[in-house]
Amino acid sequence: MTRRIVWISLLVIGILVLTGAWFVANFERVPVKERLAEEPEARHNPYLALERFLARMGRPLKRESNVHVLDALPAGGVLILDHNRRYQMNPARVDRIMAWVAAGGYLIVEPEWPGISDPICEKLDVGIFDRKKDGVLNPDLKGNDTTRTTGARARRSLPPSTVTVRIPGATRPLVVSFWFGGRRPGKLEPDWVAGNAGRGDQFLHYHVGRGNVTVAEGLMQILSNHSIGEHDNAELIWTLIQTYQPNAKAPVILMSRLKVPTLWDWLAESAWTAVIAGAMLLALWIWRILPRFGPVVPEPEAARRELREHLAALGRYVWRSGGLDHWLGVAREDFLARLALHHPAIAALAPDDQAAELSRLSDRPASLIAAALYGPVASPHSFTQAMRTLRNLERSL
Repeated sequence: MTRRIVWISLLVIGILVLTGAWFVANFERVPVKERLAEEPEARHNPYLALERFLARMGRPLKRESNVHVLDALPAGGVLILDHNRRYQMNPARVDRIMAWVAAGGYLIVEPEWPGISDPICEKLDVGIFDRKKDGVLNPDLKGNDTTRTTGARARRSLPPSTVTVRIPGATRPLVVSFWFGGRRPGKLEPDWVAGNAGRGDQFLHYHVGRGNVTVAEGLMQILSNHSIGEHDNAELIWTLIQTYQPNAKAPVILMSRLKVPTLWDWLAESAWTAVIAGAMLLALWIWRILPRFGPVVPEPEAARRELREHLAALGRYVWRSGGLDHWLGVAREDFLARLALHHPAIAALAPDDQAAELSRLSDRPASLIAAALYGPVASPHSFTQAMRTLRNLERSL
């Protein structure tokens, strides 16, 4: 009995060992990603993941929406500039930003949408890529293997989902999300570009003075909470910052959702000369209309009233005294006299036939014409309507 129990135990242990070996050989514990609903802070801040990522990497990001920060940028910092800034980019501010770059700053800028003026891209002579016009245009200049092709095959191809970016000095090429729509360099030659064949450049990098500028199409979409974890999107922004502004003490500023300037801000920045001129004209006008101190000028004697003023006063008196029938009768007699002069045949007709014939000539309801010519005056409204009808009929004759 004891030997039987031993053999059964050994058999059970062997089965358990074989089952465990098979399970270990065929199954592996791996992490599983699960997308959760956004927290209130993430819904309010679309770049919360970018802020936390750079903070953990030792380069804290500071978000700003006050446009006046652009007028006093810290020397040697990094500025990430979002689009939707056309109201704030006056020529003086653009010149200050480019001077800051030339002094050693690093600007990463997303171009404005096509059709919207972008003074920064105009400074760098960066235009919109047109697949019908541009054709084979500037292969990547320093190491990137991007090509430009046109033709039926390129036009029918679907847009790619990624683009390869080769940053000089980086350990490997980076694959980032492709943003539909490209740019093209102009007369100013960039240091390097990255894009897709036949669709223009998504990234163009320029060396300006002692600083650098990277024009990145769709940058803020790539760095948003929804996309920064895809491909090498997060590594792209980190590599750019570390390559062109490696100083860990240099501040990193994100200018996003810039506040639209108020009317007074716009007047102070762009129309201050017009404001001064208007204020001077207003002061001159007030000085002119102010009463003068001195002796009182005697009032002139009342002049004799004109005939039309007497007639107007008489008309108002008759109106208030209930003389609507009298005035309407005068208007009807005048109209019938003109009708007999111009259309004697109609004037000789019976009232109903006369109203019908006038309705045919003037395209107005016969009932309305009959009320104006022969109807009683029941109220001021009916009087006004009858007078208006008679006046319109006179114009139609």
